[in-house]
Amino acid sequence: MSGKPWLLMAAMILTTGGVVRAAEADSGKQRPAVASDRRVASDQLTALEALGRTRISAIQAADIVRKTVEGDCLLASLSLTATEEGPQWRAVVVTNDGSKSVYIDVATGKASEPQAGRERVLNPNKTPLPKEAVLKDMIQRTLATVPDGFVYSAQPSVSGRGPAYEIRLLTAGGFKRAVMRSRDVVEVEDETGGLALRTFDDLPVGQTPEQWSIKQNHPTKGLATWQVKADPGALTAPNVLSVETQNEKATFNLAIIEGTSFHDLSIHVHLRANTGKIDQGGGLVWRMRDENNYYVCRLNPLESNYRVYKVVDGKRTQLGSADVKAEAGQWYSLLVVMIGDHIRCRLDGKKLLDLQDDTFKDAGMIGLWTKADASSSFDNLAVREIPVQEMPRRLPTTTRPTK
Repeated sequence: MSGKPWLLMAAMILTTGGVVRAAEADSGKQRPAVASDRRVASDQLTALEALGRTRISAIQAADIVRKTVEGDCLLASLSLTATEEGPQWRAVVVTNDGSKSVYIDVATGKASEPQAGRERVLNPNKTPLPKEAVLKDMIQRTLATVPDGFVYSAQPSVSGRGPAYEIRLLTAGGFKRAVMRSRDVVEVEDETGGLALRTFDDLPVGQTPEQWSIKQNHPTKGLATWQVKADPGALTAPNVLSVETQNEKATFNLAIIEGTSFHDLSIHVHLRANTGKIDQGGGLVWRMRDENNYYVCRLNPLESNYRVYKVVDGKRTQLGSADVKAEAGQWYSLLVVMIGDHIRCRLDGKKLLDLQDDTFKDAGMIGLWTKADASSSFDNLAVREIPVQEMPRRLPTTTRPTK
């Protein structure tokens, strides 16, 4: 991982085995080799959400797809996709009759029935489709080069140098893109996608990260201790950021990243509740003016709920709540998207909260939060600013086909 305080990160398309996307065949024009930063950052956030819950690897997903689709076929692409059910593997399979999509549960490996693919795919020469698992082989060769990688996307692409596969990975060193031609890894590079990621793995153990300010509302005891710690249970090894505190019920513990300023944003973190008799868990803060004015989205395993609050002049007001099952000692993924006055919050990839509030209209700082004696660990903190020109009325979400 780079020594910079934030690691800035950045996906792809198809001709292989005689198969061409219809749009390319119709227009005769070559599509861009790199998708927009918006799409890349969205895929990266999906990968972060799925990390720690994905029991089915990309290679296992490839095997499941091959058993699900009958007849001659080519597994053309495989990627983690955000659906209303949470992250799913989505495979695009090409046959002589067109394309099919298969969705695979990341935890159980259960596959959906193949559905007609959204892509129009032609095999103009009726070239016999290879029966060997080409894409699976590409993934295996990439992992031999980047052994600590979590593969979350494998997509064919085409450029002036001919057809290739792009394998995208999340590693302890950040997001990476591997390009393969003729089944050889020709380059591995850091991605840039407008996503700022902090894994805490390159920071000194036993210290508070630089530019982080430790604050609290309603002091009852001393300031909480926020420090980088080595943790064998870290989702991206070896470090996490942990908070330890013995504060009482009234106190909100804050770790604020000074100098940050975000208005419309996506913000993500992995959270593990460690201990706490009065309170447990914690969460994210954003559009923060100071330690007494901000939004917070938090998970509390003791209360079995996931909530959004606003804190105004130190007073907390609940804006939304969802009942959940959560346990101390387990990692959970928290994702907040706020555009204008619209707040949407996901837990482990599932959208649980959707609400509106315009108390804080201006850009503000971001940070982390716990309450009272909640001592917790955080990993994979990521944030992305959403530019004005990208703002949709509704955030796009894939709905997985049902049987």
